[in-house]
Amino acid sequence: MLDHLQLYESEFVAAVSGRADEQRREFLSKIKKKSRISPQLAVEIYRNNTQGVRVAALEQIYPACASVVGSSVFRAIAREFVANDEYGSADLNTYVGAFHRRLQHLLSGERLPADLVYLADLARLEYLLHQAYYADDDPLFDFNDFEQTINDGIDISFHASHSLGLIDSGYPLHQIWMNNVTQQCASRVNAINATQYLVVYRDGFKPHIEAVDDCTYLTLVAITKACSLQQLVERSGCEITRILPDLISRGWVTGISKHG
Repeated sequence: MLDHLQLYESEFVAAVSGRADEQRREFLSKIKKKSRISPQLAVEIYRNNTQGVRVAALEQIYPACASVVGSSVFRAIAREFVANDEYGSADLNTYVGAFHRRLQHLLSGERLPADLVYLADLARLEYLLHQAYYADDDPLFDFNDFEQTINDGIDISFHASHSLGLIDSGYPLHQIWMNNVTQQCASRVNAINATQYLVVYRDGFKPHIEAVDDCTYLTLVAITKACSLQQLVERSGCEITRILPDLISRGWVTGISKHG
């Protein structure tokens, strides 16, 4: 019974989303007419509502991008993105996570001004903020277990916070985001000559962005890849004994896994 329900849900999502015309016709053939509204009109009503919800979700998740290009241009991009979705993912989070690729495609095709070259990276940053807000809560770091495990000579790897997001960019993303969302910067954002390393995380109920140095960033990347403590210690140029306590105190590292 559950398999049949999941199949019908999948067919319905495909029918009301994107451009899957063949799937829509197949789904319509299975609907029995029980009102004065035809099955086709009923599906079109749901389809229009669904697409409107998806466009609104994109506006909510990417406010800085919308501010940069202007609300009317952003809505046009969002409507095109929604209308050209072939499959219509039922998971809205997965769906909106692909939006930065659409922006990159528009930039590559010169359909957006060249001076907005940073826009896809900005969209990635905003999606990380969205993910951080809805991430699962983290446990408190168990220092006693950590100390005992180290004393026992057992190698470990670390757990990163569920809300942790990492992004590096050659553009001043943090300043651009603040300028367009929080209005905490001057109207002019200057270019940077080095890579900007950003950590996205949630503190309480509010997502935050923080710029970090390259060693902190690379250590966090290694932690998200489940590198062992021994591997972290051996990383050249990064003093794990200096970095690790700060990562734990900030809640970016939340636990351990034991190996051996």
